[in-house]
Amino acid sequence: MKKKLVLFLVVTLLLSSSTTFLVSAQPAPGGPFTSSLRLQNMGTAPAVVRVKFYNSAGEMKYTTQDQTIDPGDAISILLPDDGSLASGQYSAVVSSNQPLASLSTFMDGDSGAAYTGFSQGSQEWFIPGLYDDYYKYFSNVYVQNVTEDPVDITLEIFAPGKSTPVYTNTKTDVQPYASVQWKQNGLAELKTNVFYAGKITATGDVVAIANVHGTGSIGPQLLSYNGYESGTTKWYTPVLVNNYYGWNASLIIQNVTGTAADVTVKYSTGYTQTLRISPYSVASIYIPHQSLPSGKSGLFGAEITSSQDIVVMVNQGNDTNNSAATYNGFAGGSTKVFAPGVMKRSSLFSTSITCQNLGTSPTRMKVEYYGQPGAGSTSPNIGVGKTYLWYQPNESLPNGYIGSAVVTSLNDQNIACIVNRNTEDEPYFSMNWDMFFSANGINQ
Repeated sequence: MKKKLVLFLVVTLLLSSSTTFLVSAQPAPGGPFTSSLRLQNMGTAPAVVRVKFYNSAGEMKYTTQDQTIDPGDAISILLPDDGSLASGQYSAVVSSNQPLASLSTFMDGDSGAAYTGFSQGSQEWFIPGLYDDYYKYFSNVYVQNVTEDPVDITLEIFAPGKSTPVYTNTKTDVQPYASVQWKQNGLAELKTNVFYAGKITATGDVVAIANVHGTGSIGPQLLSYNGYESGTTKWYTPVLVNNYYGWNASLIIQNVTGTAADVTVKYSTGYTQTLRISPYSVASIYIPHQSLPSGKSGLFGAEITSSQDIVVMVNQGNDTNNSAATYNGFAGGSTKVFAPGVMKRSSLFSTSITCQNLGTSPTRMKVEYYGQPGAGSTSPNIGVGKTYLWYQPNESLPNGYIGSAVVTSLNDQNIACIVNRNTEDEPYFSMNWDMFFSANGINQ
C-alpha cells in the first residue's frame, strides 16, 4: 500500500466570482482576493493528489477530484467557478501518494504575495516580523489547526530588547483544519515605527504564516512568509540586494531563546558584521546601509551564524514600482531543489531562480524545465557561499511558458534557491502595483 502524504496550506484564500466578500477574511486591505495552488511532484512515480478546503468552523466545504502529476511536473489548482465554493476564507489540506512541493499565491487587482505549504505541524512557531504602523506597514498572523481535535492557540508578541511579551492572546477551541487570525493593526500594546517578533504555542499541532501590507504611499505592497517551527545556529540567504536594478533588501533575525544571541553575518562578498540580539527579540539589517557593493554587483548571499538558536527572513523591495516580497531563510540545503511555479511572459509574469552554494566546494548547477524537453542550462562553477541567477526570459523557453523546474548540483554540493516572480518586462511594471512574488525553492 502506498503511503499517503498530507500537505497543509494555511488560510488559502479562495473567492468565488460572487460579489459577496467577507471583509474580516481579508489578508490585507483591498480585494477581493483570489488564490491558486501550484503542486509539483517531487517523487519518482506519478502522484495522485486531492485538495480539501475547510472554512473557519472546520467544515469541509469543497474537495477536488483526484489528479495525477508526473514526476517533476506540476499542476495548478484553481478555485471552482461553478458556485460550489462560496466567497470567503478557507484553509486547505492536500493529500498525495508522493512528496509534493507547493506554492500558494493570492492576489487582487493591484497586489499579490506567495508562501509555501507545510508537510507537518508543530505546537510552537516563531514569527520574526510583526508590525502595527511600522512606517506604514501592518501585519496579520494566521494559524491553522492540523489535527483531528480542537486546540487552543496563543500568540505572544515581543518588542526589541524585551524578553517579556508586550501582548498575549489565546484563541480557544479552534476546530480541526480550521484557521484563525490575529491583526496587529490598532493594538494598544504595540507602538508606531517599532518592529516586533511573535511566538505561537498551541495545545496540538498547528502551522502558521504572516502577511504584511503597506498603506499610504506604499499601499499596494503585500508580503507573506511562513512561520518557523524551530530555530538553529546557522542560516543561509541566497538573495540579498543593494540597489540591484532598483531592488533593496532587509535581513530580519529573531532570537528564539531566553539567552542573548551573538550573531555573525558573513556576506558572500567577504564583508562580515556582528550584532547581539536580546532574548526572544528581533533585529533588522537594512542592506543599503551596510558596506556592500551596489548596482549590477549588488546581488549576493549570506551565511548567518549565532551563539543561540535564531530564525531568519529577508524582505525585498523596489521603490520604483512599489513592489515588495518576503522569503524565509534556509537552515540547510540539498543537492536537488524543486520550483513549482516558473514563468516566461505568462499572464504578464516572468520569474528568476537564484541559487546559493551552501557546500564546501565549488559547484556547477543545472536547471531543467518540465513540459519543455531539452530546455535548461548549466551555471559556471559557483564558489562556496556564492550565488547564481537564471532569468527565465533569457532561457530557451517559449513566451507564455508556465511550468516547474528542478535545479541540481552537479558536484553533489548542497544548494538553496529562491524563485522571484514579477512583471518587470511588461508595461505593468511602471504602474503602482505590487505584483512581485517571492518563494523558497523546496529542498528534496
